[in-house]
Amino acid sequence: MRITKKDLDIKVELLNNMTGNPTRAYVQEKGKLTAQVGSYVLDGAYGGWGLGRICSEGGGQRTVIGGYRPKKELFAMIDIFIEGIFSGVPLNK
Repeated sequence: MRITKKDLDIKVELLNNMTGNPTRAYVQEKGKLTAQVGSYVLDGAYGGWGLGRICSEGGGQRTVIGGYRPKKELFAMIDIFIEGIFSGVPLNK
């Protein structure tokens, strides 16, 4: 199955909905773009894709799934990430 950027966008929107985070990374407020802290976002470079999360009001991000990977690989990794969040297993053991 071919994975497109649209497929990744939908998967990240689902992740944001499931975790109660804003689905849009930035919103327009009073003529100014404001970052939505907590929102998961796609990060693309070097022909690959990663998953980040906005961690500051200035739009700073931290890497959640690092490295730039093919779309199909990142799509599967986001599924695994979602499963880990909702599995009930503590991640910091």
